[in-house]
Amino acid sequence: TLSDRLREELDRRGWPRTRDNLVAVGNEWRRDFGAEILARKSLALVAPETKAVVVEGIRNPGEISFLKEFWGAVIVGVDAPEELRLRLYLGRAKARGEDTASEAEFWRVNERDLGKNEDQFGQQAGACLDMADVKLMNDGTEKFLTESKKAGKEQYLVLYFISAHPGSTLLDMAELAVFLKERRIRPQQINDFL
Repeated sequence: TLSDRLREELDRRGWPRTRDNLVAVGNEWRRDFGAEILARKSLALVAPETKAVVVEGIRNPGEISFLKEFWGAVIVGVDAPEELRLRLYLGRAKARGEDTASEAEFWRVNERDLGKNEDQFGQQAGACLDMADVKLMNDGTEKFLTESKKAGKEQYLVLYFISAHPGSTLLDMAELAVFLKERRIRPQQINDFL
């Protein structure tokens, strides 16, 4: 997940892992290093022999543009009804201890994450979903699988990677990205779970 890069940065700074801190650092990085920085930092360390990569946690159109242009990605946007997202949010927030889990907080975060009152470097999950090549509605396992099949997609359980190893720099990651591009090594599919 792209937000793992932000969790690592919060830990480095000694800041608590709150949702608001994750968003603040993500917005700061996009302003300072470009809208694609989280995708660039995460994908730069993918092993050359990798055939496919699943990326989740995309929140800004700059990340999608980078993935499509540089990696030839297919973006699969997975959405869910608000009621389900609320239930998932409350469960995850409580388990992670990142936020005060409440319905009022969900609605505040939901509007921000969708892009309300956010600038070009902020959260834009709504715009990201609009950019998806394929859109799936996850409103239950059976329907999700049916919609996946209808969209011509096979769903697999895929282990995800962890990147941005301690000590690596933006230059290291850029050099690796160039190395992969020169060898035409590209993932076959990128999934975006919103």
